[in-house]
Amino acid sequence: MAEDSRGSRIFSDFNSAFNRDPDIDEFDIIPILEPKQNRSPVVLIDHKLGLEHWCVRILYSYAYDRLMDWRTKHLGARSLDYGHVIELTRAVLAVNPDVATAWNIRKETVQKGHLRVAQDFKFGALLLRKHPKSPETFCHRKWLFNHLMRTDPRFAPLNFDLDPLNIDAINVQLAPSGNVGEMRLQIPSDVLNLVQEEMSVCQMAADRYPSNYNAWSHRIWVLQHVGKCDRQILLTELDQTKEWVSLNISDHSGFHYRQFVVRHLYPDHESDEVDKTILEVELDDTTDLLKRYPEHESVWCHRRFIVEYLQSTSNHETRDGSPDREVTKKSRLDVEDDTNLDIIQRELEFCKKFINNSKKKSVKQQLALKYRTWLERTFMECVDDL
Repeated sequence: MAEDSRGSRIFSDFNSAFNRDPDIDEFDIIPILEPKQNRSPVVLIDHKLGLEHWCVRILYSYAYDRLMDWRTKHLGARSLDYGHVIELTRAVLAVNPDVATAWNIRKETVQKGHLRVAQDFKFGALLLRKHPKSPETFCHRKWLFNHLMRTDPRFAPLNFDLDPLNIDAINVQLAPSGNVGEMRLQIPSDVLNLVQEEMSVCQMAADRYPSNYNAWSHRIWVLQHVGKCDRQILLTELDQTKEWVSLNISDHSGFHYRQFVVRHLYPDHESDEVDKTILEVELDDTTDLLKRYPEHESVWCHRRFIVEYLQSTSNHETRDGSPDREVTKKSRLDVEDDTNLDIIQRELEFCKKFINNSKKKSVKQQLALKYRTWLERTFMECVDDL
């Protein structure tokens, strides 16, 4: 099939827009199916870039064909300079952000110093506004972070696990008590700012696409591998996602992320002084949400997690906090049951409010009954004592 002669002009106008305005923050397709005027189909207004629908296929075919020629060294296309190649990848990915070959070419340009990491992060964020669930875009952002952690000196304190012999790269900070066992990694402020920016990108993507698994899983990855699950970052994330889950009440992904944060605030319940305040506040928040939205199962599921986690921390405290290390197994279990009895009794009373005050077979009554059944099966011994 003959090439459309308009491709070159549209491609040139598209990339000229990025040259004229480096601060483009949004891109979308304008629903104009046919060219009605003798003007460019590329529209740039107030940092917003639009591309008329009729020219999308023409632009994509033009850029994709030349990019593949360059990739396969066909017809001497390798003579193209890297600046032009970057423009080709930009046009291809703007239309289809899941072309892995285009992202791999951009990786090559980053490694060779033809494209700055900050520019690629910015371009990826722009694509996520149009394609918020693009898996290849999130994968590329992970690669950019890994590249920074291996090449950027700002990330040196985070790289000791990659190079165990580089002791000087480890930067730890003692807790106020001076206990060596409480040493923690000190994350540089530049890295903290980069983490916060990436969290904002993830939240933007989650806002634009409901139940966005790719965005939330990427957010977890950044928290683990870049933020190193730093306690202050975890607390900030718990605070920043609180409003989001209350506004997206049916989205399990947001609640699952908060559960991940809670787990890493209290890993394996190993602390002798578990601060249960956060868990209690989280439980109170779910109570408020259920009063307003009792027919949303996501909140009930999140409440199960909080109650079970709260109960397990109580068990840990009664085991490790007992002054008598020779306590018998039977008496220890009795102490645990007494500690958990108030929690379970409170939850059963909470269920009654929805079961007794609801019409038969209402959704909120069914969810409350399911929650009560879960309580009875999970904490059977405690329920028998009530």
